[in-house]
Amino acid sequence: MVQQYKINAVEELVKNLKESKHLIFTEYKGLNVAKMTELRRKLFEVDSEFKVIKNRLAKQAYKKLELDFQDDWFVGPVALVVCKNDDFVRTVSIVHSYAKDNEAFKIKLGYLGKKIYGIDELKEISLLPSRDQLLARLVNALKSPVNRFVFGLKWILKKPVLVLKAIENKKK
Repeated sequence: MVQQYKINAVEELVKNLKESKHLIFTEYKGLNVAKMTELRRKLFEVDSEFKVIKNRLAKQAYKKLELDFQDDWFVGPVALVVCKNDDFVRTVSIVHSYAKDNEAFKIKLGYLGKKIYGIDELKEISLLPSRDQLLARLVNALKSPVNRFVFGLKWILKKPVLVLKAIENKKK
């Protein structure tokens, strides 16, 4: 007989997987509670969660959702980084930098929009600028020509005044 808490855990995982935009599969073997809490705090800032899952329950959840996950992804102690925002790059950067600092924490793969990303691809993604940084660059690029135009107009108006001022100073 299946216990109710397991059914509830599968339903909660299905709900989280439906809400999530991106997933990162990790292995946390040898990570203590303090280190996990540190990672959870960092991920909370970017609207992501670090969830330790039971492999059997996770397999049931992804079968309910009919996702194309593979059974070999759920070997050993698996934890999911569930990203609920659109800024996948920022989440990957946090997870990647955390994996560099902690040898016990390993990234297995990333799952974004039914596309699977390997460790090397996630490393390249982590080097990209975040969404906010890209938007700031775009605003700056759009603002630059307008600033130059305004400066040019200002100089056209200022130049005759400076010439008159120089003539005044010369006559004194």
